[in-house]
Amino acid sequence: VEVYTVADLSTLWVELAVPPADLAFVKEGTAVRVRGEGESRGEGRVVFLSPVLDPETRSARAVVELPNPEGKWSPGGFATAEVATEEQR
Repeated sequence: VEVYTVADLSTLWVELAVPPADLAFVKEGTAVRVRGEGESRGEGRVVFLSPVLDPETRSARAVVELPNPEGKWSPGGFATAEVATEEQR
């Protein structure tokens, strides 16, 4: 019987499916803008990029570390991500 669960949700991981055509633009450390359900918006960085394509989706799995200090993001939700391919001053 589980009485309670302790979780630190101050930082979340967002899993992305990266199509092969976009792999050249995604690397560890790449900045990512994330939009969640409703009005949730945030920015994170890629912390992992799988070197292997998923045989079913034909895409690579990327993990974005997303700061969540105010707790506006909930685990299990859906999100859309935009990867910054170039930065200019």
